[in-house]
Amino acid sequence: SVIVGFRPEAARISAEGGLRGATYSTDMHGGYNMLNIELAKNQIVHARTSRQVNYAIGDPLRFDLDPQMVRFFHPKTELALRKAGGLR
Repeated sequence: SVIVGFRPEAARISAEGGLRGATYSTDMHGGYNMLNIELAKNQIVHARTSRQVNYAIGDPLRFDLDPQMVRFFHPKTELALRKAGGLR
């Protein structure tokens, strides 16, 4: 198995999204909101959303990831795994 990593900008909230979670918390950061999503107990990921996006704590939601922004890491060393062609 591998560890999957992504920046908050890679997540896109969508009613048809393939990933599911619930709103854990939100933080307003000037021009955007940081939406903290609980996938499972103690598994929190972050999505950067517009200021107009509002979810209450516990609201279920779905999201997708931009595949170009997803990275994979070795589970023991936590080093990034290289894509074919030598790109990280």
